[in-house]
Amino acid sequence: MFWRSVGGGLMGMLSARFLREAGFSVALLERGELCREASWAGGGIISPLFPWRYLDSVTRLASWSQSAYPGFVSALYRQTGVDPEYLNSGMLVIAPTETEPATAWAAQHQRQVQIVDRKRFAELEPEAAEPAAQAIWMPDVGQVRNPRLVRALRIRLWRSSYADESMK
Repeated sequence: MFWRSVGGGLMGMLSARFLREAGFSVALLERGELCREASWAGGGIISPLFPWRYLDSVTRLASWSQSAYPGFVSALYRQTGVDPEYLNSGMLVIAPTETEPATAWAAQHQRQVQIVDRKRFAELEPEAAEPAAQAIWMPDVGQVRNPRLVRALRIRLWRSSYADESMK
C-alpha cells in the first residue's frame, strides 16, 4: 500500500514515521528543504501557550503528547544518536487576567497549575529582569530542541527507508 504525506515539516515527518512503522510506504513531498520553516523555528514547547483557551480535544492531545514525548525522544536518541534534548522545564505564563480560567481548566482536566508570587517567580526564573508579581506555573510542560528533533527524525526516516530498499 502506498501513502503520501504532503508536507515535510515536523508533523509530516512524524506521520511518516508512524505510518512506516505500521507497514506503509511513505513519500514526503516538500517544496523546500525538510523541516526548515515553522518546524525549525518553533520554540519546541510541548503545550499550547494558553491551554485553557482551547477545546477539550486539544487538551487531551496535548496531555497525551506531554506524557509520550519523553519515551519518544529517548527512542529516537537510541535509534539515531541525535539527542533532541527533551527537558521537563515547566512553563511560566505572565497573564494576571488568566488565573481563574487557568485554575478552572486545571481542576477540570487534572492538570497541575500553580499561581506563584514574585518570590517564587524569581526562584523559577532567576534570569528575569523583573520578577512578575503573579504568574501561572505549569510544572509538567516539557520542551525539545526543534532542530535536533527534526534532524533525528530525518535520520530515522532515511535509515528505515534505506533498510526497506535493501531488503528488496
